[in-house]
Amino acid sequence: MKSNKKIGVIGAGFVGLAHSVFLSEEYKQVIIYDRDEDLIERLKEGNIDIFTEDRTLKKQASKNIKNGSLLPTNQFNDLKGASIIFFAIGLDFKNSKNGYENLDQIFKNVSKIINNQTLLVLETTVPPGTVDNFILPSIFKGNKKIDKDNLRFVYSYERVMPGPEYMSSLKTLPKVFGALNESSKRIYKNHLKRTLPDLDHICLKNIVSAEYSKVVENTYRMVNIALIGELTNFGKSINADVPSILEAIRKRPTHSNIRFPGQAPGGYCLTKDPDFLLVSNDQMRLNEDLNILKASSRLTKKLNKKVEEYVEEVLDKKMSVCFLGLSYRSGVGDLRESSSLDLALSLNKKGYINHFIDPFVNQKDLPKFIKLTQMSKSEFGQAVLSVRHNIFNLKYLKSFKTIIDINSCLSVDEREYLKNQGLNIFQYGDFA
Repeated sequence: MKSNKKIGVIGAGFVGLAHSVFLSEEYKQVIIYDRDEDLIERLKEGNIDIFTEDRTLKKQASKNIKNGSLLPTNQFNDLKGASIIFFAIGLDFKNSKNGYENLDQIFKNVSKIINNQTLLVLETTVPPGTVDNFILPSIFKGNKKIDKDNLRFVYSYERVMPGPEYMSSLKTLPKVFGALNESSKRIYKNHLKRTLPDLDHICLKNIVSAEYSKVVENTYRMVNIALIGELTNFGKSINADVPSILEAIRKRPTHSNIRFPGQAPGGYCLTKDPDFLLVSNDQMRLNEDLNILKASSRLTKKLNKKVEEYVEEVLDKKMSVCFLGLSYRSGVGDLRESSSLDLALSLNKKGYINHFIDPFVNQKDLPKFIKLTQMSKSEFGQAVLSVRHNIFNLKYLKSFKTIIDINSCLSVDEREYLKNQGLNIFQYGDFA
């Protein structure tokens, strides 16, 4: 049975909408706020503009908006009376609209509509120390009646998996969080008992540990990617088949998450989160060296150039070519910081590629000179395979004469299968 409590979510982007849909399955009324009036109007009209393989998310969002359990709004006061308010907003230092000033304004506004029983749950990735040194002071300035003793605040970072796992990841990944005080911890644990009762959630000792946890997760991944980039370069020098080597290493359970050769990471989180450690290091005057982090950041910036050079080396300049996949990862149409899109634009500018296929990308989000091609591919002799959407299956790929796999999209067995079908297969990292 659904709880009668009113829940608020600030931020109607990919993560905010997915979380709101999830919450509206457990609570009778979920208010989802965003300052983007056009976005809110589209949601009210049932226009769920999400390009993802997760059909459940789009269908459930439309259903819950229609039945009134999920209420989109751009009026901040509609959040009044919410027992819990979740924050799923962006923070980066490239877009001034998503910087600290935006955070400051949001939390000052929130402080004016909450009471001592309202729990605030921040899910946004932030530099460690942001809550203690920036957000809490903003709340206390906005409402002099609130202090650390009577504020209810939890930092619990989002852990969704974009793509076909959007909704399922919300239900299967345990929460890692830090609480301001015991009452905050108790209220949030009660919420988790209702929404995710079967998972072993982890409460860290303080909020800064939870902030640090999310940044460490993505920093580890970036270092992993940078290391494989460096080892791939070495593999080229000795004529090694690096993807096959890594696939063999993955058979060992302790090494099952080692990365494969390819481009630099894309998307909103992985491209910025590791740098948040540098921000904290400066703001808190910690003077830590962070040499591995800095070196990894430099290395990842060089990966795309290496891949582009490889494509230009193996392309048959006389044969028509199509670029498969423009988003930053499979199963989504998200173009933010997409290395695939950057490469496609560069190859197009050089005159190599004029045809692009990605069923999840919206044409309006692309530069005007990049026109998406329909799924028919009979006129193309070769394809640059950048993102392995489900539709780019082996049956689909067999119709090409040549496949240039730049992001380890194909397994060793799939490579061999396509070769046996008479295709020419080039895979970045296979230099044997």
